[in-house]
Amino acid sequence: ALVTHILHQARKSIIALVGGILQDYNTNFITHGSPTKDTIVVVEADEFDRSFLHLHPDLAIITTVDADHLDIYSDQPGVYSGFQAFIQRLPTTQQLIIHQKAAQALSLTSAATRYAFTNAPVHAENVHHHQGYCQFDYISPQTTLRNLHLASPGHHQIENALAVITACLALGINEADIRKGIHTFPGIKRRFEYIMQHNKLVFIDDYAHHPTEITALLQGLRAHYPNQKITIIFQPHTYTRTRDFAAAFAQSLDLADQVLLLAIY
Repeated sequence: ALVTHILHQARKSIIALVGGILQDYNTNFITHGSPTKDTIVVVEADEFDRSFLHLHPDLAIITTVDADHLDIYSDQPGVYSGFQAFIQRLPTTQQLIIHQKAAQALSLTSAATRYAFTNAPVHAENVHHHQGYCQFDYISPQTTLRNLHLASPGHHQIENALAVITACLALGINEADIRKGIHTFPGIKRRFEYIMQHNKLVFIDDYAHHPTEITALLQGLRAHYPNQKITIIFQPHTYTRTRDFAAAFAQSLDLADQVLLLAIY
């Protein structure tokens, strides 16, 4: 979604299929310009049912290889095998932008670009959380971009932005367009979406349905609202995922002050 927004703001010829509804666009299918051989196609890939192995990417971002969809992959090594097969579909691993922890999990030794909040070649510095946005510097061996403003709070959102900036630089997008796109990104429905925002009550809708996602969400809330009570209303999504990650769900939900647990969807 963030890649799509930056390219759209930069007036590039694009065809984009995103996994959620972009706010302000009110759609997950976004185009700009007439299709040509130079049109950039942006696809949010999904490892469920191994559907991402039908793609032939020129450039790819991998954010996480955490165990999920174990009804498809059986176990964590099965998930790793699926992602390794996806990486092999790239022209070379130099076209891969991957989170440092994911690269380590896959024992990746190739020339991929690694990113993380800290302790990676591409990382963030001078991070500050403000009411409504966070501010950070993008640092890589080749480029430094200072004082970037992102409306989506949380360390995981900054990490996403690091990967996206790296991809956009690889696509030849200039600094001014990247900076503007990061600053004006409207967010996605059901991804840290503000439903109500008053002085005494903030109500946020988020589709986080994996322990890692819930942890990232609640850590982002803690960073953004350090002195407020956090109540989470959680609906587990699918019986098999709930069964496979029950202990991890408990650990991630424990980051909230109060949990209201609904029936499994």
